Amino acid sequence: MKKWRFIGLIVVLILFTSTTTYAVTTLYDAIEVGYDNSNSGTEEIDIQGAIDELYTLANRSIGPIGTIVDDLLASSETYTYMDGTYLKNTQDNNYIWLSGNLYRIMGKDENGNVRLISEGNITIISYDDTSNVFETSHAYEWLNDYFYRHLESSLQNQLQMTSYCKDVTDDSSSARTTCTSEGNAMIILMSLDEFNLAGSNSYLRDSEIDVWYTLTPNTSTTRGWSGRANTNATTFSVIGAGGIRPIITISSDLIMESGSGTKTDPYQIEKSKGSIILRNIATSGEYVKLDGKLYRVMEKTMEGTKMVLDGYVSEAMNYRNMLTSLQDGSVLNELVSAANQAKVAAITWNHGRSFDYGKHYSIALDDTGTDIFSSKVGTIRIGEMYAAPSDSVSGSDRMTYSWTLTKVNASYSWYVIRDSTTDYNSVSSTYGIRPVLVISPTVTIKGGNGTYHSPYEI
Repeated sequence: MKKWRFIGLIVVLILFTSTTTYAVTTLYDAIEVGYDNSNSGTEEIDIQGAIDELYTLANRSIGPIGTIVDDLLASSETYTYMDGTYLKNTQDNNYIWLSGNLYRIMGKDENGNVRLISEGNITIISYDDTSNVFETSHAYEWLNDYFYRHLESSLQNQLQMTSYCKDVTDDSSSARTTCTSEGNAMIILMSLDEFNLAGSNSYLRDSEIDVWYTLTPNTSTTRGWSGRANTNATTFSVIGAGGIRPIITISSDLIMESGSGTKTDPYQIEKSKGSIILRNIATSGEYVKLDGKLYRVMEKTMEGTKMVLDGYVSEAMNYRNMLTSLQDGSVLNELVSAANQAKVAAITWNHGRSFDYGKHYSIALDDTGTDIFSSKVGTIRIGEMYAAPSDSVSGSDRMTYSWTLTKVNASYSWYVIRDSTTDYNSVSSTYGIRPVLVISPTVTIKGGNGTYHSPYEI
């Protein structure tokens, strides 16, 4: 009888779903819930529990992202740019959570695809060593190689080529809507024109204090334009290190399954876990809670899940004292209870090679150097995922300066400034720390879905 009830459940599941792929996914999730809800201790599935979950899953879809964006554009002020239509001024309902990152919906490009921009900076690097040409820059490579590799494969498969404008300008208020020289890439930065066209009070400037690169070249070949929160654009030297806010373009057909578009309830695709092991399910950018403290996943490595504190260790200390505190257990004890310290892996932390203005980010991330130490706690390096101050931490709550592991030499090291810029100073200077932990690869989650408001709990 149980066998036929199970087969009947499969038939019901398929009848309630519109596509074979969705049917299989829904079936898996429903059975998983039905099995979890069974208290029998046997392999019998809680049929009613599975059916109840089916109704929840089958009715959760709210429609294609393209339709959502059409509604936003129809009810908002817009501007046109390179034959696309985009949102301007203040927006409260254009948030979307994809692959561990919070984005803002910008609008639709000339092909009807949906363009998104990250809510905040993801990292800090030098734009380039000599030139302001985007397609040959360090920034271009970081976006289309390093950042791309840290996206979920499901999102990678949805990305569309994004057009951008190569035209130069020496006007900080440039608001051109057409372009004479175009390029295409999978992932780009915003242009100076988009920054201005969106309006002086636009959603693109919601951050209190952040600074970020645009891809628009200045007429001086060693300078570009940077966007700034609550103020006008300014020029930057390409060898300086500043914030990176990726723009991606996705298919209009991508189905959103939940959310209302607000910051606390962004549009998103529900994630089917299929595992309770953190390393198997976590994606770069997702949130994890350990001992009441919030972290953000940077990447998954052979050692486990690497994550950075979504905040700071408030005590300011010089660079050498920081290294001592990372290694002697002081920072670990402040962050993690004795009962949970076994979940944290002791690994080798590498300072990378000597890094200076204009250097390629890979130099800071080089793990072949001999300047290393072993510990359960480290801190960020220039160019890593989420090396920039977290967009979930308000400007007033950020430490003014915080150390990185990245060194210039024995006497000088790099630090991050709270506006998402960076510089180096004497190792005798006293700054804060953003600790980084690696969670052992067998650690399991107790709950949560990886978002800021529902982090994985371990």
